[in-house]
Amino acid sequence: MTPTPNLSLVLDDNFFNPRTKPLGMDVKVDSAGEVKVMVFNMAGEQVVKLLDQNEGAGNYRVFWDGRNQNGAMVGNALYLVVITQPSGKLIQKVIVLK
Repeated sequence: MTPTPNLSLVLDDNFFNPRTKPLGMDVKVDSAGEVKVMVFNMAGEQVVKLLDQNEGAGNYRVFWDGRNQNGAMVGNALYLVVITQPSGKLIQKVIVLK
């Protein structure tokens, strides 16, 4: 997949310890529409959906506290943060280390 130039997802860090602080993410939405921010494990399974709603164009701050959809803390591993919006999709890697 070719990255879309107007999309941006900036992570506070590429690795984090959810026991000390959540992972902050700055998301740039370039056109109004459905915006999703999800975390997947390396097996391609959805871990948690952080955002799934219609948003206007602009910049948004999203946080992940290291928990899955059931509220359990995830394990040490590499995860993929995926942002999907009307103009495309962007993927960033993040490592959870506790």
